[in-house]
Amino acid sequence: MGAAQSALDALPGIIRNGPLMLSLGVPLALGQVVGLASLPAVFGWYIPKLRKPRWAPPAPVFGQTWAVLYGVMGYASYLVGKAAGWRSYPMGVYAAQLALNLAWQPIFFLLKRPGVAQVEIVALLGAVAYTTAEFFKVDATAGQLMLPYLAFTTYATALNYRFWKDNPEESSPHDIKPKAA
Repeated sequence: MGAAQSALDALPGIIRNGPLMLSLGVPLALGQVVGLASLPAVFGWYIPKLRKPRWAPPAPVFGQTWAVLYGVMGYASYLVGKAAGWRSYPMGVYAAQLALNLAWQPIFFLLKRPGVAQVEIVALLGAVAYTTAEFFKVDATAGQLMLPYLAFTTYATALNYRFWKDNPEESSPHDIKPKAA
């Protein structure tokens, strides 16, 4: 046995498992990149300027919550990819919902378009629900792991709606304007 193989054998099993590491790492890394790109707008627009409903959490809670959710959805995707194949239909649906997930922050924060973000997050919510259903068909544990993500996306959709309705003057002039009540 060579020195390289001995070094590999000494690594914990999780580090040697490339598909698992990619499944966890891709959503976590992409979420981190999008989150970091949005930070200036979070501190320069979202925190100081937007009126927030009483039930809105402090801004730091969102980042921590999404980090956990990205890890959990990544593990769910690992279970499905392992069982159904990495190029399977459920994995394609997963990739599409992840793209929608990652698109929301730049639309909301960087473009300051909560109305457009509302349309986008409704599409995301549908995609997450569909992905969850597809995951359940392949692996019950993977489907169950998606449920907190589905619940939080539902909450985020309602929150986005309140931001949009309560802050029309703070959105970009190119945003969709809410109808007056």
